[in-house]
Amino acid sequence: MITAASLNLDSNNSHITFSGSRRTCNTIKYEFSDGDTVCLRKGDIDIDVHDVMRQLEGTLKGVVWNVDPFATLESEGVIEGVSIVFSYHNIFSCSERNTNPRIC
Repeated sequence: MITAASLNLDSNNSHITFSGSRRTCNTIKYEFSDGDTVCLRKGDIDIDVHDVMRQLEGTLKGVVWNVDPFATLESEGVIEGVSIVFSYHNIFSCSERNTNPRIC
């Protein structure tokens, strides 16, 4: 497991970009929900994290799904499938998890 502090992730001092699901008819959302997918950043590197859940101590925890550009943080342990703990202020974008298999 890795943490936002150990990676020195960027803080979002602006607004989170929320979106619905591209694959389903879900509308745009405007708040984080357990199970969502988020994008964290370190400089110009995007870290996509899915299955994000709130933790008792107020942090969030999810699973790294993708790093763009690919493998740029591999030496720091950021690889697909690793758990990451972070804060709400580390989120730059958020999309709804795909719970509806119906395609529009």
